[in-house]
Amino acid sequence: VDQDLVDALTAGSAEEQRDYFLSRQQYSLREFWDAFYTPYDEGESEAGETYDWFLGYPKMREALLEHASHARNGAGTVLILGCGNSELSERMYDDGWTQQINIDFSKPVIDLMRSKHTDKPGMEWAVMDARDMSGVPDGSVQTVIDKGLIDALTHSDQYRDDIQKVVAESARVLRPGGSYICTSFNTPESLLPLLSNNAWQSEGVECRGNLTPTVLLYVGYKR
Repeated sequence: VDQDLVDALTAGSAEEQRDYFLSRQQYSLREFWDAFYTPYDEGESEAGETYDWFLGYPKMREALLEHASHARNGAGTVLILGCGNSELSERMYDDGWTQQINIDFSKPVIDLMRSKHTDKPGMEWAVMDARDMSGVPDGSVQTVIDKGLIDALTHSDQYRDDIQKVVAESARVLRPGGSYICTSFNTPESLLPLLSNNAWQSEGVECRGNLTPTVLLYVGYKR
């Protein structure tokens, strides 16, 4: 595990944590995340240990109830992009979102999370890149959640294309009326143009304010 990263994201002010994350270029690379998660998968970290980027489930719950309630209690599938070893999926499952597809392009973390949650029917795990979700059928998902993936992609050389691919794929897999929920350190001025897509309802993706002093909520609905 990159201990400098862990220290920076668990110490200091919220602003210092944000600035550190947004300055790290390796976060767009699969190789970095494979190396980051392998100690968890090989048992070198504490059993059941999770790590949540940006914010935990309690600070997201109200937004999820407002914008993803139509996927609750088996009514629809939630697709969680770049799931990592966050507790978000488990907490959502326990709170009624029991049909899930959790994807990450890092195989070590998907193997780990799949083995950890074998007792949860309806919770799926797949090694998949959010820029190409060909394994997810068109119009099959009620809600897409991105908790930090797009911010990681801002470090790639082709970040505009990468983010627009994620947005296009998210829109493709959503049902009409389905919701896209994104949390990000990035400002509306920098992020909203990248989240634009003709598949969204007339208002497009909108910034719905702050979930924490540094984390913003972005929401869009498919037309």
